[in-house]
Amino acid sequence: DASAGVVADQSGGGALLGADCVLSNCTVTGNSALYGGGVHGGAVSRSVLSGNFAWFEGGGASLCLLNDSLLVGNAAQYGGGSFRCELYSCTLVDNTDDVGGAYEGSLVNSIVWHNAGGDVFGSDARYTAAASGVAHGVQGCLTNSPLFAARGSGDYRLSYYSPCVDAGENA
Repeated sequence: DASAGVVADQSGGGALLGADCVLSNCTVTGNSALYGGGVHGGAVSRSVLSGNFAWFEGGGASLCLLNDSLLVGNAAQYGGGSFRCELYSCTLVDNTDDVGGAYEGSLVNSIVWHNAGGDVFGSDARYTAAASGVAHGVQGCLTNSPLFAARGSGDYRLSYYSPCVDAGENA
């Protein structure tokens, strides 16, 4: 666990990463900062960013590269889940924001669903499922519910009947 409850002055409440830094197989939770409540900068892989808060941008992450990660229950004014991040095979769900769960970034093979303030805003999305901010069928995107196994109890795995199964770019 990365510094639960840390409050940072500027960026990266849980982790402030340099350009060549990688945070992998971690849980970053309960942090806050002006920008990037959970993580700011660098790369994040196979991790969970949850319950983080940014006063302005990127409740879960800002200016990051994210792979195979879950961003859930984060909050910010812009990009409750992510702000200006590159996301590959990530799930952003139940984040709170004024505008966009994923704000001004790029998404590939990802799911952005049930984020207050909208799902995708100003982002390039390919093979991504979202209720808002993508057009069904354009660049392989879906607007169907991803059918999580049990979202209400925090199980964000895909159910057997999910339209997202085998729908990605490499499927």
